[in-house]
Amino acid sequence: MKENINKEKNEFELNLLDFFYTFKKFWALIFAVALLAAALVYLYISATFVPTYTADVKICVFNSEIDESDPFSKITNNNEYAIAAALTQSYMDILKGSRDYLDDVVANLGIAAIGYTPSKVRSEMSVGLVGESENYFYIKVTDTSANMAALIAEEIVEIFFNDIVYAGNPFLVDDVPSPERLAPSSSPAIRNSAIVFVLLFAVMLFAITLFHKNDSRICFASDIEEAVGYPVLGSIPYISEHSKKSKKISARSDERK
Repeated sequence: MKENINKEKNEFELNLLDFFYTFKKFWALIFAVALLAAALVYLYISATFVPTYTADVKICVFNSEIDESDPFSKITNNNEYAIAAALTQSYMDILKGSRDYLDDVVANLGIAAIGYTPSKVRSEMSVGLVGESENYFYIKVTDTSANMAALIAEEIVEIFFNDIVYAGNPFLVDDVPSPERLAPSSSPAIRNSAIVFVLLFAVMLFAITLFHKNDSRICFASDIEEAVGYPVLGSIPYISEHSKKSKKISARSDERK
């Protein structure tokens, strides 16, 4: 039993030593390739990245019969709150699914001539609940132009209140932001290049370790011991050409002396 435990321990230590040996031998190559790939990804994203601007507005659907001074638990149990939540979902469904108001957005802004279609506007906008609220939702428009993002968001809000609202007394929580207030989206170049570096570094290290582990060539005395199960009693040292030349020069110097 004790021998089995020692054997398992030695095998684990050998695997760990192999891993560190492989890393020590190839770390410069792994690091260089991973760094080069990360640099190429960074340069590509930096050259092709186009910042976007998001104009968002928040709308609250709140029936006038609800007393805003009541505790939230009492409001949520109120039947009027349930009606407001249902209306909110209905308004969101209309904004997500209707095409008529999108046609009006494109026509009112006169942006069809520059390539904007109802489908394009729909792809640039998103609608969803704010947090866990059931009667508070947002409308976001994301475009490569801050002016267009703000204009489209403002037109959608105007059409919503004029043509879509039919009950619930919704109100605009925040005004549509002006183009000057919209900040461009940040470039993902640094983040993505860092991810590529880490992933490629790990994959190359694993691949080289696996290749080294499955390499059946005998290169060192430890390989012989592992293959035959017996210790190596002695070995002939390798003498390079440089060492031979150095020894010859030393011998000549000694003869002259």
